[in-house]
Parts: sequence; structure tokens; C-alpha cells
Amino acid sequence: MRDREEVSTSDKSSDSDNPTSDGQSSWPVYTIKGAHEIGDVNKPLMAKVKVNGKSLNMEIDTGSGKSIISYQEYRQKFPKVKLRPVSVVLKTVTGQKIDLCGTISVKVEYNQMCVTPYGDKGK
Repeated sequence: MRDREEVSTSDKSSDSDNPTSDGQSSWPVYTIKGAHEIGDVNKPLMAKVKVNGKSLNMEIDTGSGKSIISYQEYRQKFPKVKLRPVSVVLKTVTGQKIDLCGTISVKVEYNQMCVTPYGDKGK
């Protein structure tokens, strides 16, 4: 929720939609209760999650229906989890096809929430 304040200027020559009775201009100002530091806009937003009990630093992509890790990371962190054939085609935002090695079912934990795949314990 935002708090609203009024800010006045002393520039009497400015055009304003909200002049006050003394000829000054005022605009609404909103106070933000919580914020994150904005850095490089090209830097991805990351979150630390547990996947089958192992910590991974994953990129948050709200436009994606799937999460992807590299084959090397799969072999390193989940060598006993069965890699199954892929039944979906994934594309980048520009339409390029993403070549996938396979898919795995895993238990994902984040921020005291847990999602376990249906019919598979992720082992």
C-alpha cells in the first residue's frame, strides 16, 4: 500500500494541472514501503532453491513454464535421477529452439514451500 503526500514547487511560471490557491503547483508523491536495489537490467534475477536436497542458484523467469539446468549440472548433482525423453519443444523469446537432453522429476524447496512431482519421488 502506498502513502500519498503533496509536494509543492515555487515556480509560478510552470504549467500545472493542479495549481494551489497561492499559485504554486503540486503533484502526488507516493512512498514505497519496500524495494529492492536496481542494478544492471541485463543481470538475471536469481534465487537459491533446493532441488532434491541440493542447493542450486536458479534464474527466475516468470515467462517460462519450465526450469532448465545444464547437462553438466545434471550429471554433477543428480546422476542417480533418471533422465527421460523430452515430450515438449522449448523456444527462446526470439523463437530459437532450445535443444534439450531430457527431463527429470525432482522435489523443489523454496522459501519454506515444497513441490514434489506426481508419481515420482525424484530419486
